[in-house]
Amino acid sequence: MLHILRRRAQSKIIQLMVLLIAIVFIFWGVGSNYLSDRNAAVTVNSEEIPLQEYQRAYDRATEGLREQFGGVLPDKFHEMVNLKQQVLSQLVRSALLRQGGQTMGLQISPEMIRQEISTMAAFQDQGRFDLTRYRQLLAQNHFSPATFEAQLRDDMVRSASLKAIQRFARIPDDEVAQYTALAGEEIRLLSCSIGVEAFRDRVQPSDDDLTRFFAQKREDYRPGPQVKLQYLLFATADDLAAIDVTEDEIAARFTESAQRFSRPETRRARHILLRSGADPVALRSQAEQILQQLKAGADFVELAQKHSQDSGSAPRGGDLGPFSRGSMVPSFEDAVFALKPGELSGIVETDFGLHIIKLEEIQPAQEQTLDQVHGQLAQEIRQERAAQQTMARAAAAYEEVIRAGSMSAYATQWQGSLRETDYFDREHPPEKFMQDGRFLDSTFRLQSGELSSLTEIASGYVLMFAQDLRRPEAPALEVVHDKVRRDFIRQETRNLVRNMATELLDKARAGGDLTEPAKQLGLHAVTSGAITHDPANQAASGLPPALLREAFKLSGAQPFPAEVFESGEAYFVFQLLERHSREQNLDGKKREQLRDRLLDGRQEALVSSWLSTLEAQSKILTNKQLLR
Repeated sequence: MLHILRRRAQSKIIQLMVLLIAIVFIFWGVGSNYLSDRNAAVTVNSEEIPLQEYQRAYDRATEGLREQFGGVLPDKFHEMVNLKQQVLSQLVRSALLRQGGQTMGLQISPEMIRQEISTMAAFQDQGRFDLTRYRQLLAQNHFSPATFEAQLRDDMVRSASLKAIQRFARIPDDEVAQYTALAGEEIRLLSCSIGVEAFRDRVQPSDDDLTRFFAQKREDYRPGPQVKLQYLLFATADDLAAIDVTEDEIAARFTESAQRFSRPETRRARHILLRSGADPVALRSQAEQILQQLKAGADFVELAQKHSQDSGSAPRGGDLGPFSRGSMVPSFEDAVFALKPGELSGIVETDFGLHIIKLEEIQPAQEQTLDQVHGQLAQEIRQERAAQQTMARAAAAYEEVIRAGSMSAYATQWQGSLRETDYFDREHPPEKFMQDGRFLDSTFRLQSGELSSLTEIASGYVLMFAQDLRRPEAPALEVVHDKVRRDFIRQETRNLVRNMATELLDKARAGGDLTEPAKQLGLHAVTSGAITHDPANQAASGLPPALLREAFKLSGAQPFPAEVFESGEAYFVFQLLERHSREQNLDGKKREQLRDRLLDGRQEALVSSWLSTLEAQSKILTNKQLLR
């Protein structure tokens, strides 16, 4: 229904419908929440999940993906990952988890909710629950206590449901023993990597090659859709000037957020790590030899680069960067905080192995005063209040646009600052604020004649109406000749290298060895060290994790994979040289750590299976408009 209202917002009939609905609601005392509930995104066993909740979840998911991709999502990315269905599935499973808890008879009393709230640090002042602070923080985030506590109750039911199901998970001793044996498994590989870039010069396309390639791929070079918009921009900067902040408010904010302005002591250290798993006596002997070299004046950076098995810090000479207490495992941390700058530790043992540590520098703890952060806090408060006013202003305008029947009518009636664009595509928005990924995502989800929902952007809020959409024709080959040529060379080079790797694999399999056929093709096969299931060990091997997963499936009878392995800009051919298992003598602590990791996985699988069963037994109705 909401989708239809947005698409037909220009219609006089819809304008009249909105007015009539509003009159009926006012007459019967029905608020806007009723309208929201009737517009469900999905219904799970008669429980309706409102469109607004779906939209918030969708926006959160989009924002999370955007952060992962550096701020901009590729064109049609939402469709490629089927984000709408993913978000709906998440909401359905959340509802099922809550309903399942209710079916099990799990009860969350008002007293349990009060206790949970009283322990939340955000609502405490000097370690005690502060009712005034509680109400202020809820108001700042547009929550009433009743709404917040209802949501908290649902969260607590879900949490209790999870714990109830997870209690059924068990890891018997014989399973721990099986995984212990697996942890001791080692393989050595002979591998040959063929990089695509090295063979790019071998592909020299003719004009006919490019013409045929372009004819096959013509649609790939067609520009993306272009949209022509009307829009209303509600900028937070326009509301800032009218915001006043008192000294008491600034002082209160400083008290509330004192932790932000205090920095604990940090220390920067280097270490050399020798990972546990090998012969403990030989490992300690190696550590003692390295320590003696360091005491004799050897360069720590050079020895770390040469010997350390911490793949993250070894290339940096073992540099771990600055860290404070609570960041490292206790024995390592205690050793670091007992050193003075320039000093070496002895041999320090942790679950990771043996460490030799050098302390580089100490940054003392610091605390900023109210005077130092006064301006920052004043600006924060002004910005927050201005954002609230902007949101209220934008929401009121949105309602008036619906009532007016069109953005043009609204602008005439309310003297709104309506703006229009020419046609533009996602890569070339005409205004700076339009570069915001949230604006682009919302805009290019619109159909022609559709009104958007209010879209939050960095500078405020924006409301858009898609006047028209068009998709330009594919350009002539001459216009995109250079790109077509690059794409052709990329494709044909990959084909060339893939065929070369396949030929190498066939010859190696036929002869039972990879070394000689690699030489015949001018390639070099590399013998690995011992590779285990430990992620750090695998990272140090330099081979792709997915390749190693396949390698552990090989055997003496079948030492070659079924096909070449592709990873990024390279193709790999590999051969299993040997496989054996080392006896793992885990002490009680490490055995329990392994059991805990296995239990986590078992609990996750058990909850997933339970939810799948509930889903199959439930009546779930999805708003089909959302999946269009």
